[in-house]
Amino acid sequence: MTVNVADGTYLYGQPAELEISQGATIDPLPTAERDFTDPTPYMVTSENGTEQEWIVNVNVSPPTGSGDNAITGFALPVQNSADIDTGNNTITVNVPDGTILNVAPQLLQVSLCGLPFHRQSMNYRILVHRCSIPSRRKTGQNRYGL
Repeated sequence: MTVNVADGTYLYGQPAELEISQGATIDPLPTAERDFTDPTPYMVTSENGTEQEWIVNVNVSPPTGSGDNAITGFALPVQNSADIDTGNNTITVNVPDGTILNVAPQLLQVSLCGLPFHRQSMNYRILVHRCSIPSRRKTGQNRYGL
């Protein structure tokens, strides 16, 4: 049995909830203090005496922004620049005006630290800014005098 918990969860003590079949017994009792940092066994004995060992595995999600769950690289096929802000879970991409944005990223690189044991999903927001290039006037200069 595997339980996923957030980073910072206290892993010593009694289970918050543990239910067994009617007439069965469990060893140790659910009121016993346990250390859930490692696989933790429970022996359940049915009313007819059949024993079954259950192992509780606790997966702790990596802390947000730890690098264990970060996007480390991102690129669209056409872009001027991209900035990954892991503190705010955002990616800002600047693209030329008129760029088609209904495309898959050319690069989407994620950190592999902690895999496969840590599987916390992270939501990233991707902000795309189109850069407008001023049109040239008949004099050959744009409105900025260039």
